[in-house]
Amino acid sequence: MTNMKKILCLLALVMVVPYAHAQEWVDGMKDHRVNFYEVQKSFNEYWKDREVEKGKGWKQFKRWENFMEPRV
Repeated sequence: MTNMKKILCLLALVMVVPYAHAQEWVDGMKDHRVNFYEVQKSFNEYWKDREVEKGKGWKQFKRWENFMEPRV
């Protein structure tokens, strides 16, 4: 790869990374200040038209939800 191609690839990566962010419900799970029911609603909205796929966070959220729900 030439230096110019490397520079262009790096520039493209730098421009795209700020727009590549996690779903809101993932961030909400990590932030204790976010309302449980808002995170739950965001998760349900995200998954309402999608099929459950391995490695996409569905099971992780359900474990978090089952842990947190009795505590709210």
